[in-house]
Amino acid sequence: MIRTAHRAVALGLAVLLLAAAPLRAGGDFDRLWSALGLGDLIGVMQDEGLGQTEALAYDYLSFPPGEAWAALSRRIYDRDRMEQAMRLSFAEALGEAPVDDLVDFFESPLGRRIVTAELEMRKEFLDPAVEEEARRRAATATPDTGRIGLIDDYIAVNDLIEFNVMGALNSNYHFYLGMAEGGALEMTEEDMVTHVWSQEEMTRADTSNWLRAFLLAAYDPLSDEELREYIKLSGTDEGQRLNRALFLGFERMYDDIYHALGLAVADQMDTQEL
Repeated sequence: MIRTAHRAVALGLAVLLLAAAPLRAGGDFDRLWSALGLGDLIGVMQDEGLGQTEALAYDYLSFPPGEAWAALSRRIYDRDRMEQAMRLSFAEALGEAPVDDLVDFFESPLGRRIVTAELEMRKEFLDPAVEEEARRRAATATPDTGRIGLIDDYIAVNDLIEFNVMGALNSNYHFYLGMAEGGALEMTEEDMVTHVWSQEEMTRADTSNWLRAFLLAAYDPLSDEELREYIKLSGTDEGQRLNRALFLGFERMYDDIYHALGLAVADQMDTQEL
């Protein structure tokens, strides 16, 4: 179910501005949300973001980040706000088509094992040493093992590299927009687009490496047959619709996050100059 590596160059935070629109709630949508473990996943994303904001401050600010930056980070990486934003965007992207088959799969023993395995590995990846070892293992995997071939099939059927690269580049663009609006960056939108696209090759390579490392580690408890069953589901119309909806949901959430991050960095830069 994990659909976002989101290895953007600028990783961030935000005050999430929620549109005044009704959430699709009740029935199978709530069951699908729960079965996919999206609330727990957003909690991990919150931890990821809070861990990254300090490093980001060192990259952009003249002085070490203080309590004001830490408080802003905690306020902006608010789990409830992130979850509301994702629910709104995910529901809108998913539409009104039935999700019965998806609910049945992810509420099944195999579906629950997949979601749990992904979530637990995402938590483990908060430790840089774990991620580094997973990357090393993936880099040395050979096609004759069979498993790496299945991982690549899963990545391909869900178009994970392309979706993640586009999401990362879009987020970086919104980050620069925020910095420009905050007066910390003098750059036209055309220049921003050019600069963002200059990161495409690096982002694509890192995304590919991260996905292979993460999925190889996360799906280690699954048998080849179980992984093939999951790949088969991903290739169905329902699986493809879910994949697109997840990406659109997270992309919109992150676009707001990175735009607000740019504004926050600009504000802190201005404060430090006073």
